[in-house]
Amino acid sequence: MEMIQAEGGISSTGNEIIVIDDDTGGRDLFHDVIGPDHRIKCFDNMADGVAEISSNTRLVFLDYKFPQGNGIDALKSIRRNNSDLPVIFMTAFGDEDVCRDAFISGAHDYIRKPFPLAVLRQKVNDLVSCRGNKKDNAADASGGPKK
Repeated sequence: MEMIQAEGGISSTGNEIIVIDDDTGGRDLFHDVIGPDHRIKCFDNMADGVAEISSNTRLVFLDYKFPQGNGIDALKSIRRNNSDLPVIFMTAFGDEDVCRDAFISGAHDYIRKPFPLAVLRQKVNDLVSCRGNKKDNAADASGGPKK
């Protein structure tokens, strides 16, 4: 198992983005592009990445192809415990069946590799901000502390 962690500007809030991708270049890309602004945890193994999801996780990027199976199985596992956590499914295989299966299994979005870096940044910023607002609103409604 390889787990790489990058601490960025938002890490002090405890928010994190998990990337589950067996491609070293793909994981490095996330660190280079969004690591400076976000706390990133990268895993090359589906089971380890899914096990690391916590209440601090704001977003998951999940690849399709792994030596030990496919990301659809991992996505189903994520959905059993985290029904509202945004998961963006990634694949180099543009097969319509894979895309359909990802959405049926609960993917929030689907991007085909390689993807433009600006698109990656925008998706991260939109989803992390949206999820942060949901958590803040839930704390307000319960009388909990504001961040």
